[in-house]
Amino acid sequence: MKRTQGQPVRVLVVGSMNMDLVLTVERFPQPNETVFGTTTREVPGGKGGNQAVAACRLGAETRMVAAVGADANGRKLVAGLAAEGIATDSIAELETAATGLAVIPVDADGNNQIMVFPGANLALDVEQVRAAFTSGPTSAGPTADVVLLQLEISPAAIRETVRLAREQGILTVLDAGPAGAVEVADFAGIDVISPNESETLAWTGIDPVDDAACQAAAELLLQKSGARMAVLKLGRRGAWLQPLGAAGRRFPTFEAVRAVDSTAAGDAFTAALALRFVETGDWEEAVLFGNAAGSICVSRHGAQPSLPQREEVLSFLAEQGGITG
Repeated sequence: MKRTQGQPVRVLVVGSMNMDLVLTVERFPQPNETVFGTTTREVPGGKGGNQAVAACRLGAETRMVAAVGADANGRKLVAGLAAEGIATDSIAELETAATGLAVIPVDADGNNQIMVFPGANLALDVEQVRAAFTSGPTSAGPTADVVLLQLEISPAAIRETVRLAREQGILTVLDAGPAGAVEVADFAGIDVISPNESETLAWTGIDPVDDAACQAAAELLLQKSGARMAVLKLGRRGAWLQPLGAAGRRFPTFEAVRAVDSTAAGDAFTAALALRFVETGDWEEAVLFGNAAGSICVSRHGAQPSLPQREEVLSFLAEQGGITG
């Protein structure tokens, strides 16, 4: 179904929801070393929840498919998404598992380390995914314009999401993190794969330290996954856009930003990338939009609190001489 001009992009996010315990430190500890933190806070997070909030703030009509525990953290997370205007009717509340939890130290340069207890996220099952794809107005067209996925849920849920999206002709974008127990074959059928630097190394064995390495890693990732587009998130070096069967290109990040916390920056990038591509059909403009959203995100503390509104991204790009509308 062709989108009507001006109609909001419909985003379906299938993924994780965590409560983040964020600790600010001057530097990360060495093994067996203790360091003191300067601040601590409890922040809504999880890669899926972050991407849903990012997409919604950027103007998308957003729906979340996830699982949380029947506990205080789960209720807070669901209420937070609902307050943003995100549809939460496809979020299951489970008595048998606790809500996902992440512990995130952030150093003085804004770098982070993330340790995740997946909890209820791994209990998101295929029947719940199927229900989300059949409860929308599928007779009039697909459930969504784009589906966002990450790897903090079970491989079975990922495979079923991709299968159903392909049946309906929906663009699928996989944020390929964290790298871990699943195999690249589990991604078969996705359209876009987007890992960060460490995930690119883990999936391909190639460290994307320069443009030649980015090209080689992205080509291998496309070959292994069957995707038609790879977008490598390179942190301070920007992003690498690699179409299937063509030369790739690196898009530098914006310099006019002081990074204080990189948490959720990749999620902001991925959501912005997907939304802008659906709006314009232009991958280069989509990467610029994603870079801008990620740049704003790293200038703020926390996961979901740091995610920008659409007007902020457009204003930022206009100031940089980029996209204006």
